Amino acid sequence: MTIRPDDFKQLPVDGARFEALVCQLLEALGYRILEKPSVGTDGGRDILVECSLKDAMSERIERVVVQCKHYAQSGGSVRDADLGNWMNAMIRAHARGYLLVTDTRVTTNIREAFKRFTEGEQNTSGRWAQFWDVDDLIRRLNEQSSVREVFFPRKRVALDDLADEIRGWLEAIRYEVTAPVPNGDRYIDMTATLNQGTVKQRILVRCVGGEISASDVDAMDECLDRRTPQGWLVSDKRVGMSARTRAASIEGCQVFNLAELLQQKVWGNYFNALNALVTQDQIDVRYVDIGCHRVEGEGENPAAPRENYPSLEKYIDDWLSERSKMHLSVLGEFGAGKTWFCRHYAHRQLQRYLQDPSRERMPLLITLRTFAKAMTAQQLINHALMVQYKLPFIGDAFEVFRKMNGRGKILLILDGFDEMARQVDYETVVGNFWALAELVEEGSKVILTSRTEYFRLAKESERVLAGQELGRHMLVLTPPKFEVVYLNPLTDAQIREIIVRRLGADGSSVAQRVLTHSNLAGLARKPIVLELLLAALDEVSPDVLGNEAEVYLYATNRLLLRNITTERTFTSTSDKLYFLCELAWEMLSGESLSIHYRLIPDRIQKHFQGQLKEPHELDNWDYDLRSQTLLHRNAAGYYEFAHKSLVEYFVALKLASELGVLEPRFLATYAAHDGKPLQLTREPVGIERLSQSLGRFSLRDSRMSGVADLLPQMCARNLALLWEQYDEARRLGITQVAANLVCLLRWMGASLAGRNLRGIELAGERTFYVGDIRGADLRDAQLHEVFVDLGDMRGANLEGAEFHHARGNPIWNDFSDVGGLTFLDRKGTLAVMGFRRLYLWNIFDSSSDRDFELPRWFRLFMPPLASLDTGTLFAIHDFNPVFWKPGEPLQRMGRLPGSHLSAYMLSMSSSGQELVYCSPALLGPKKPGVMVWNVSSRQVVLQLGWPPGMGLEGDFENQGDRVVAFDVNGNLWSLEFKTRSFQKVMASSRSEYLKRPRARFTLSPGQGRLAIHVHPKIYVLDVASGQLLKELKSLSGHYFHDAQFSPDERYLGAVTGDNIIEVFSTADWSRVYSSPAHFEQFEFSPDGALLAMGPQFNGDRVLVVDLDSGRVVFERSLKLDFSGTYVRGLKAPLPNLKALYERGAQGRYTRAEVEGMSDRELDILMRWLLPEPEASSREQKINLIVSELSLS
Repeated sequence: MTIRPDDFKQLPVDGARFEALVCQLLEALGYRILEKPSVGTDGGRDILVECSLKDAMSERIERVVVQCKHYAQSGGSVRDADLGNWMNAMIRAHARGYLLVTDTRVTTNIREAFKRFTEGEQNTSGRWAQFWDVDDLIRRLNEQSSVREVFFPRKRVALDDLADEIRGWLEAIRYEVTAPVPNGDRYIDMTATLNQGTVKQRILVRCVGGEISASDVDAMDECLDRRTPQGWLVSDKRVGMSARTRAASIEGCQVFNLAELLQQKVWGNYFNALNALVTQDQIDVRYVDIGCHRVEGEGENPAAPRENYPSLEKYIDDWLSERSKMHLSVLGEFGAGKTWFCRHYAHRQLQRYLQDPSRERMPLLITLRTFAKAMTAQQLINHALMVQYKLPFIGDAFEVFRKMNGRGKILLILDGFDEMARQVDYETVVGNFWALAELVEEGSKVILTSRTEYFRLAKESERVLAGQELGRHMLVLTPPKFEVVYLNPLTDAQIREIIVRRLGADGSSVAQRVLTHSNLAGLARKPIVLELLLAALDEVSPDVLGNEAEVYLYATNRLLLRNITTERTFTSTSDKLYFLCELAWEMLSGESLSIHYRLIPDRIQKHFQGQLKEPHELDNWDYDLRSQTLLHRNAAGYYEFAHKSLVEYFVALKLASELGVLEPRFLATYAAHDGKPLQLTREPVGIERLSQSLGRFSLRDSRMSGVADLLPQMCARNLALLWEQYDEARRLGITQVAANLVCLLRWMGASLAGRNLRGIELAGERTFYVGDIRGADLRDAQLHEVFVDLGDMRGANLEGAEFHHARGNPIWNDFSDVGGLTFLDRKGTLAVMGFRRLYLWNIFDSSSDRDFELPRWFRLFMPPLASLDTGTLFAIHDFNPVFWKPGEPLQRMGRLPGSHLSAYMLSMSSSGQELVYCSPALLGPKKPGVMVWNVSSRQVVLQLGWPPGMGLEGDFENQGDRVVAFDVNGNLWSLEFKTRSFQKVMASSRSEYLKRPRARFTLSPGQGRLAIHVHPKIYVLDVASGQLLKELKSLSGHYFHDAQFSPDERYLGAVTGDNIIEVFSTADWSRVYSSPAHFEQFEFSPDGALLAMGPQFNGDRVLVVDLDSGRVVFERSLKLDFSGTYVRGLKAPLPNLKALYERGAQGRYTRAEVEGMSDRELDILMRWLLPEPEASSREQKINLIVSELSLS
């Protein structure tokens, strides 16, 4: 800002403010104030000052009388009469000098009088008189900008922000920068000096408002001289081409916009590294946006309400523009696309920043896997900026970061929180998070990614990453405003787009091949698995790929072993795989997931010492192993696997091989080129050696989560061998190997029933489903975070066992609730599906009753269906079809293609070979359709869209080989699968009831009658004529919410709003039956004579009645008798103990035993009963336990 004479008019007329200005200016110039201005007659002076004068011979102090005249408002010059007797004022003050300061001019008389006084012959004492007029005053104020800004504050403009930002970045890279000085309306100047030993670089940095033009370059050229030979012109965005051309012809003159300055002078190494990171993996062209969701309430649990967002990019864009939330934690399973998203979003945000650096944040991407757990936030930033990216910062780069972060100029992206610390407990997890939380301050934006399974329970990931948990060391900081978002699996459309982007013209056919094959469609939901899947499909038929481990098998065989050529390789297939397995184990069990290239020869010597005959062979092996495997090298010389899941895959491969149960398919696929069998172990592996690998960590530990997922898929079902190894580990006291073998056996489907598990400790964070322990010996067992079915505990000995975790709750469930029921055949077999168990009961012959455990992954999505012709049972597990056939285990068939779009109704065809499902959005937004999926081929065999204009409304009803539905106009249509044709069953014009708002409907098997639900009644219509046959009401007056005709059409059954089953005869529409208790679901027998009823996840009683007689012919409860279960000293949550006691378990506590318990044992019992048990006294806990368990 340049002061103009008129600016002094802003100062008050009384002159006091002007005198204060002169006083502060003199102080800034080095004068010492002896007397400040005072109110009243000044006697010819306003201010008395002194200054120190030095010459070659001496130093002296000189007093000066200063008189101020503020005439700016009038504009008049200062006259003789205005000064009074100024010489007397000097004598009285013993002053040597007199200074007149005015914001106008002085008259000629004063100018000449001062000259005569100073230069006259009579002045022998060296006294002097001078004046500063308005020009002198303005010049000195511009030199002392701090004084000028106090009295003439300039309104801050965007150019000031630009100058401040440039000054901050230049100071960070060793420049000394003067304070910015306005120079006209378009320029702010500052001088940047860089001392480099004997060389001193001095640069005039000029910030330009608007576009830099050629005239700006010429103006800069005029300012350059020998003292300041270089000049930089910097604008926010625009630099004219003429300016660039002109600057190129002038030595020492350069022009930049802000982005170019930062890229060339400050952040170039980082920008180049980020661009290389994206382009080398083609993320810029291959990335496909994925969806995400937030969970309402605490924890990521399936039942919690969730808000879905189709675009993660848009979600974060919106979050970035908000002022409230400053920290976003992005959680996802392994291979869900977190790292690719971070790199893509950082690169995308960098382009935005370079286009508009004044408004956008600069992304700073830091991969946490390279940092040790002990690093502080300051060390993390300094290492990333100065070591990893080699930026030219000096001193503490963290302070530069904090300054720019606090000003809202940085978007910090921290990728891989779960990989930051490899050997951690829960407290360390929390401590790591809060260490990183120091980077979050007002104005900042931080994104942190992590695997969800890194935490013991999903609710804990929510609590830690939402900033609700505090570690051992309390931090003095204002808690940031946190938010947690979870990544969604890939949709069909995203899978298709990813494949097309990778494969180009061939992508569409490959995508169709993947999406119509249930196994492949299910596996392709994770980006990393999809990437490997595409490689695997070049190797084998889609039918071969049944699980993720097999995808990794064929993909690594394709990507790794196909690079081996006999002309240039010096190692065999076995050697390569053995080395990768050992290297992966070293990474996973150690502190880092990378290894420096200088250490690889040492590892080769360690693992292949006996095979190296000549010294030069080490170099050959080193080259071959590093260049022909799945190891990638970064700029710092560290090798790492292309994805963390590859580390886990090779560790699982190592463990399965050492156990001797590796699937033959893996051995055959990895067979060496010379035909020799694959050998992944160098010596026989006994239990003692297994203690160094399988026994190193619990398979339920967070670091082993990916291994635990893959290992069961890679093991042959040699359960007998694994049980032998378990018994040997128990005998030798190698407890961790024994515990991990139990986990592996359970994950492979083995039952623990009747096994000796005495004293076993199943520790770890990963939830563990104990399953069937009937008759098992679990005395003194320590079971952490286990999921126990009470129905599987009959006859077990649980004396002294503990079901607990130090911080969390054990996860128990009764599972006696009925999830769904259906008749399985025409012989009276009723299939009843609980949440974790399937019961097959014969109504007429109980000797054939069976029940068995459902797999741990099973979660019932809807009531089961059955094919009466084949006895096949069908159920839905999270949109994955599950089949059970007589004499076979339950089979998971893979995800139904398109079913993630929320299928409304599913059914099995009469042959049991086809599944039918429909949805209003099956073929796209608002595009209703029907898909038919073949059970044998696991492919879509029919896909039909509803005709244009025939939109769907309300409910579907599947009837074996047809589906019926209403359109938006009230017409009822039938789609015949065999003919693939649509037929209008009933036009809306036939009945006024078809035009009313409907809730549900059901069509009789012969299509002669239609029952529609129009609250609160059911209206039964004749389809042919549209005539109303009957209007039905419930006994209680409640509405009906479900209805169906019996197969023989003699009955119409319905469920009322208060959960009573009512059955009407279709002969005269009389009510022939009303259930004696509350039931939520029912099923007619194939001949229509029997009615089976049960609750739905809200009870345990199943009832079957004969409709002709009304007699109960079958009654069964899922509540079980535990009279053979021994529970003396069992430490478990009180509600579970109570359930066992009520059902006859032996060995209940006495009051004296409870009173003798330790505080920790009491807390285990109290878990789930009180939200904060530590808030209760010991006596209160004891009394509550005694009361709940009715102890004496």
